[in-house]
Amino acid sequence: MTAPARTVIDVRNVGKAYRRAAGGSTASLRNLGELRARTTHWALRDISLTIREGEALGVIGVNGAGKSTLLRLMSGVTAPTRGSIHLYSTISGLLTLGESFQPVLSGEENALTAAILGGLTQRQARKRLQRIAEFAELEHVLHQPLRTYSDGMKLRLAFAVAIHVEPRVLLIDEVLAVGDLRFRQKCLGRLAELHDREAVTVILTSHDLEQVERLCDRAIWLADGVVAADGPPADITRLYRQSLQASIGEISTNDRGVLRSGDGRVEIAAVRMNSVDGEATMIVRGEPLVIEVDVVVHEPVEEVVFGISGYGRRGDLCFDLATAYDKVVVGPLTGEHTLRLTLHRVDLSPGPYTMDLGVYAPEFAHVHDFHGGAYTFEVMGDPNPGVLDPPRQWQVT
Repeated sequence: MTAPARTVIDVRNVGKAYRRAAGGSTASLRNLGELRARTTHWALRDISLTIREGEALGVIGVNGAGKSTLLRLMSGVTAPTRGSIHLYSTISGLLTLGESFQPVLSGEENALTAAILGGLTQRQARKRLQRIAEFAELEHVLHQPLRTYSDGMKLRLAFAVAIHVEPRVLLIDEVLAVGDLRFRQKCLGRLAELHDREAVTVILTSHDLEQVERLCDRAIWLADGVVAADGPPADITRLYRQSLQASIGEISTNDRGVLRSGDGRVEIAAVRMNSVDGEATMIVRGEPLVIEVDVVVHEPVEEVVFGISGYGRRGDLCFDLATAYDKVVVGPLTGEHTLRLTLHRVDLSPGPYTMDLGVYAPEFAHVHDFHGGAYTFEVMGDPNPGVLDPPRQWQVT
């Protein structure tokens, strides 16, 4: 019988409160007299979690739900107002390493300092410096002061240090938003390797639900400072998506019978696939798919999120794409606009598919216009039993 994995973090009845000025106003010389009137904001309330060695835990929820606060408590950056946190392993992560960075020091000096604070000796840190620089892709600027780095470059350096200090517990707060898609995939690959091959415990927050489903074996959903759900990632992300749908407003159908909902502030006016108007189009497997969405903005908006999801014949989710997941900021918007999404290669198995389209407020807080299962396309090609049909080659040696 296999012994249960040992506990590395034990969170018991933890609450974290902040005192802030009434109405949320910030401090200034002009309102010093008002600062006596403060309110208590509980970022976390009665959180209890046991995290075991080798787990990969994803923490999801809207902004303000308490995700970053929970990681800061686990890292020891701040202390709980109530309850207790017991750490039974060395904690590494961007929260601790990044805060040690000094803008006047060079990237090299910051990397060495952070690596030593992360538990390496000076000799070990120097020996791994080249690998750190190569992973961060910053070899050519490592001698420059950190103040000359962009925010993305700083986070890349901090992430590279974090994965090279022999971490046993790695805390990651939205770090996989760093850099372009290629670099994010590189980070994901390294995290998976640390978790699978070296049994590193990984705890991360992310708005990318597919990322959580791929990388994690457990997820928790934080809502208003409490744990709303805890369990397998696919189950938790499904519940979270359903909660977002609960705020989409009244459901109706248009003159074509399309199921739609939302506040109507931004309206989906037309949808085209590969320049074909209407609900259906044919796509040859392996060829590109271009989806164009015309929208009419009835009330100006500062920012919106476009989301497109595709489902197979059995209702299985095949892709779930959103501008927010790819860190694409859309807005401000007024008048009429067209969104164009290009899938450079469709490697889905032949057969019919349906699509949901939605325009949302930031963080998916509510829906402006959502069309559920309104659009279909069919992939043509040789039969294949699976959903995905990626380019491949079999070889026996």
